[in-house]
Amino acid sequence: AQVARLRLASELMRRAAAAAPDGSPERRSLEDESSSLSQRTRQAEQDNATIYQDPVPSAGALPRLEPKLFVKPIRPEDGLSSAQAAYADAFPALLPAATAAAVTQFHGEVHAKLHDLSTRTTSDAEKAQKALAELELPQALEACEADKRLPARLVRAIAKAQATGGVGVLEELLSACTALEKEAVGAATMANEVLKAEEEKDAALLSDEPRLTRPLLHALKTTQPLVITRSQLDTNRERLETALEVTAKLRSRHESSLREMGGLDAPLEELEARLPHLDGTPLEAEPCVEALRALLDQLEQLKAEAAAKVEAGRIRAPSRAEALAELGAALLCEGGSPPADGSGAAAAAMAPFDEVVSEYDALQRRREALLAAVAEQHALFVVARHAEENYAERQEYLGSLSHGADEMCAIHEGLTEGHRFYKVVLTELRKASEKGAEIADLREAERATLLRRMNEPPPTFTQATAQPAAAHAAPSSYAGGGASLAEARAAWQASHAGAGGASPPPTVPAARPTAT
Repeated sequence: AQVARLRLASELMRRAAAAAPDGSPERRSLEDESSSLSQRTRQAEQDNATIYQDPVPSAGALPRLEPKLFVKPIRPEDGLSSAQAAYADAFPALLPAATAAAVTQFHGEVHAKLHDLSTRTTSDAEKAQKALAELELPQALEACEADKRLPARLVRAIAKAQATGGVGVLEELLSACTALEKEAVGAATMANEVLKAEEEKDAALLSDEPRLTRPLLHALKTTQPLVITRSQLDTNRERLETALEVTAKLRSRHESSLREMGGLDAPLEELEARLPHLDGTPLEAEPCVEALRALLDQLEQLKAEAAAKVEAGRIRAPSRAEALAELGAALLCEGGSPPADGSGAAAAAMAPFDEVVSEYDALQRRREALLAAVAEQHALFVVARHAEENYAERQEYLGSLSHGADEMCAIHEGLTEGHRFYKVVLTELRKASEKGAEIADLREAERATLLRRMNEPPPTFTQATAQPAAAHAAPSSYAGGGASLAEARAAWQASHAGAGGASPPPTVPAARPTAT
């Protein structure tokens, strides 16, 4: 079985090396591993042929190897020392690039899903409100009351609207959002220009240098950070575009409802004193009136439930650091990336947010059924309604207060969320710009190094052997000054003429053989 497994491993490694880009570090590493595996395979085959002589099964007949878990990465607990906390913060940086990219994709999908759900929630609520407004509800029912007090529902709506701070606070929020919009757009443009410049430099280099291939350029260390930064920037730019559209709609709603919202600045007693009198109406006793009120209450409760679902999803959504620590550890146990069949830790982590979307879909179906029932009861209400004195004037006044209160709350909520979003996305865009500038500096140096290595001529034989030969030259006392060995010997003999028993003339030590 060992020989069969080595043959299979050697074949798979050979295929992997052949599939790697030419000249890339990955291909060289795989070729080294393939050579080592081939040598081990040949040795095992020889041992089996001469010693063991066991039959070698085919690769398909081998039993499946069960994976064994040797270590399990875990996230450090809270309450750590400063040194341990530094290690915990360093954990995401230790993740493989593919794992970190999978976590980043998961984090983006979660927040995109919640953003879409929030947009749907707002849009569906506005459609329901518009459908009720076309039926003149709920002010048509409230105008049926014969007393000189505002309806309880309207009192609550006015109190909630006044608690936001009024028109002045809305204008301050609009100004703050506008300022943040400009900063965010500027930061997005700057970051995009930085990354775009690097991409153009890469393209120009590939065009100007025929010997340079795309795999060699992609093998630079800054390629992966550049790709991730570009992906994050594009995601934040898309989110920013959506936010700009939402803020523009809120600004338009603010302008069109400014008069009605401004009328809520007066105290509640003054608002009730302005309510037109009503001598009475027989509609109060009609069954459709009570049915409509019950349906409107259910719609209001459903609106609150939908908002609570979205908020619960936001609370459960992890930050990018939390996702890197938790999902990154789980993906490492699965092999570093999500399984191809859509199962595993990433799918399990996404399941709660898919459940939130499903629960909201069920709420929306209930809302549509309630609106259909409202339309049926309103048709009965129109038949039963009688033209009473001051009825239309009273209905118009209540409708103005109701619309102003609803718009003030909705616009305040939207602008508050938009202000919070702009601050977050502005921070992310500034980080992308800083990261892009850092990558640009490093990548410029990497490109220069790559070109220098490509342009260096290969060493010649003379250059390779000149230095060792010079190292073994004769001492300067014999070879320097241009004097030959014969001249030096003659000079010595002349200076020692007649001195018997003198030492022999100096000789040049034999040179050591040099390596060639």
